[in-house]
Amino acid sequence: MATNDNIVYEPHESPPLMVTLIAGVQGAVIMLTICAVVVSVTLGGAGLSEEYLTWAIFAAFIANGAATALQGTTLWRVGAGHIVFVNSASGYLPANKIALAHGGPALLASLVIVSSLLHFLLAAWLPLLRRIVTPVVSGTVLMLLAVITVPLAFGRVLDVPQGAHPGVGLLVAGVVLAVTVTLGLLTTGRWRMWASVLGILAGCGVSAIFGIYETARIGDARWVGVPTSGWPGIDLTPGAEFWAILPLFLVLTLVNVLRAVAGGIVVQRASRRRERVTDFRRIQGTVNAAGAGSFIAGAAGTLPTATMEANSVTLLSLTGVASRHVGFAIGAILIALAFIPKVSALLLAIPGPVMGMYMTIVLAMLLIEGAKTVLQEGLDYRRTLIAAVSFGLGICFHSTAPFTGIVGEPWSILLNN
Repeated sequence: MATNDNIVYEPHESPPLMVTLIAGVQGAVIMLTICAVVVSVTLGGAGLSEEYLTWAIFAAFIANGAATALQGTTLWRVGAGHIVFVNSASGYLPANKIALAHGGPALLASLVIVSSLLHFLLAAWLPLLRRIVTPVVSGTVLMLLAVITVPLAFGRVLDVPQGAHPGVGLLVAGVVLAVTVTLGLLTTGRWRMWASVLGILAGCGVSAIFGIYETARIGDARWVGVPTSGWPGIDLTPGAEFWAILPLFLVLTLVNVLRAVAGGIVVQRASRRRERVTDFRRIQGTVNAAGAGSFIAGAAGTLPTATMEANSVTLLSLTGVASRHVGFAIGAILIALAFIPKVSALLLAIPGPVMGMYMTIVLAMLLIEGAKTVLQEGLDYRRTLIAAVSFGLGICFHSTAPFTGIVGEPWSILLNN
């Protein structure tokens, strides 16, 4: 039987408090960075108020922290009982943009809440779900998501303050790209895990040199406090826009559930010293806890969430600490930091070119992840035909919007995507 001698503490074991806190801080730093980038890229440039942007990241910290802590529990069929990161999802970016453009944050909140309920339904139907939504289907959706989202993320590269030279954005983005890719190629282990964070720090340093790192937001922020405004409320009277956009959120939720299932299996295997049979009750718990995270996010008026198993596996592989107590620590740290506005302001002050290039790299990796998913069972003629036609039509519909003028809004929003 295969053994994993790297694991020092298994999920059910309790490491010393200092070990738990050190591993928790490492995980929290990674999650904070990703959360800030996703929120900034999604909401930046959308004409939204500063109050809502501040509220959105405050609520995201709380929703992500609560969901990550919940993943460590084993309450009936809720929780993985393992370290499973839950963070603001980059894959929803195009759908979020559409919702914000056609109904604002209140419409987005309603869509997130309703789509989150799909997690609980699908968790009960996991065997049937995996027969219908095959790797070819889910992998093709991931590739399409990446292709249509990368231009949105890269657009932030040219987002520089008024009066700054347009080329500064490209220079800063180039530094982020060079540092992240170089460290990713030349390092292993712990340094590779920090490659993206170091790339962001390098980009911020160059931004400060060229005067596009605006620190006024940081100086004005309080050390301790809660946003007194910004919650957008929930649209309780959904109109045609809601019903037209909802299928997009449901499809993305379906794909995220499948990724959570596959990722949950990987996390279970990576968390044990000796290989065991997969506990599918805990896989259901993973999906249910992820749904709870998205529900909390929607009710709080922020972006939908998704599990991040790759980051979880990286953390426990490097530290050797797979104890679920680390998940509790990460959740507690994130929630605590939500009440320190200085931290939120520091993250939101990261310049657009830095955010844009980081997201471009992440989404490009999502494209490869989708391709790997399509190929994991091999490609015969049927699978090739399904993937090729779906991907080709998806690109065509997105780039040409053929239903515009044939059907009116808001239904053309759905059919053109």
